[in-house]
Amino acid sequence: MDASTNDLPPLPAGVYRHNDPAKVGPGSRGHYLLIVEARDHVTGEEKVVYVPLYDRAEWGDTLRASIRTRADFESSFTHVGRGIAR
Repeated sequence: MDASTNDLPPLPAGVYRHNDPAKVGPGSRGHYLLIVEARDHVTGEEKVVYVPLYDRAEWGDTLRASIRTRADFESSFTHVGRGIAR
């Protein structure tokens, strides 16, 4: 495990938006809720648990948690705050 990953500052929980408009889900405005950071107990890789804030047809139009590497999440999403306007 890379010791430098232990020194990363925590990501703020809250709402993020996708940096690439082409990858925004239908009807979502590109918002995602970061719930918690996690670490793979075998590899030590830093991960995040988040929820896309839109229904996904392949998930039966329900909201479900997703997992992504922290590095990928940080490069793909920007923190916009604790909530979103209605």
